[in-house]
Amino acid sequence: MGAKTVWWGHYWSATSRKWSSWLRLLVMRFADVVLFYTDKEVEVHRATARHNDRQVVFGLNNGIETAAIEKFRIPYNVDQRPRDLLFIGRITEKSEIDLLLNALTYPQCASVTLDVIGAGGEKDALQRRLADRHLDGRVVLHGGLTDEARISEIANQCKLFVYPGGVGLSLIHALAYGLPGVVHDDRKTHMPEIAAHEEGVNGCLFRKGNAESLADTIATALESTEELNRMSGAALNTVGDSFNTADMARRFLKMFRDIAASRR
Repeated sequence: MGAKTVWWGHYWSATSRKWSSWLRLLVMRFADVVLFYTDKEVEVHRATARHNDRQVVFGLNNGIETAAIEKFRIPYNVDQRPRDLLFIGRITEKSEIDLLLNALTYPQCASVTLDVIGAGGEKDALQRRLADRHLDGRVVLHGGLTDEARISEIANQCKLFVYPGGVGLSLIHALAYGLPGVVHDDRKTHMPEIAAHEEGVNGCLFRKGNAESLADTIATALESTEELNRMSGAALNTVGDSFNTADMARRFLKMFRDIAASRR
């Protein structure tokens, strides 16, 4: 019927496999327009030999609504924050939160505190592991929260966001609070939103699956007051410029305008 088609999805994500990725990219070649979750995916796609030169390719920089966060967020000053780490996300195997608990047992993290916002099938087992490792005095499980006012009461006390597994929108949520992010160094096993993380700019990296590396990264970051304050500002710039729903809407409308213009 001559209608333009848009293929909208991930280029690569934490659950991608070579065969499924190959099949997805093959189907994608038949669309007139490709819409990826991030600009980074657009960049990688254009660098591959399999892309279609006739296609128009866009990136959304997938993010979240930040208006409520901006309302509740308080200025970041690491010296005035009584808590250390924040984890926010579903407590599942993908989150690898057990690795974070292991890191907290290392001497360099002996006094580090952790607040966990999230629910999931692993929560009950997590509570038992806290007791087994004598961490229940330093780790607080808040359960699943959707009220941004309540989330802000916790996030505004913390200095650093840590996600030991394959991170996605949780990273954007934390950056919107001005929290520098600690994530692992294997970008291919993260979700597309990892594109918002820049090592040394708005966060730090540790070696994937390595609890001691995570412990060292956390300890070093918490000792670097000036660096944390600087990275907090960069985190706010990241979600202020993009990775928010207002910018996503602008990009989405631009895509349709460009499609319409190409049909004239």
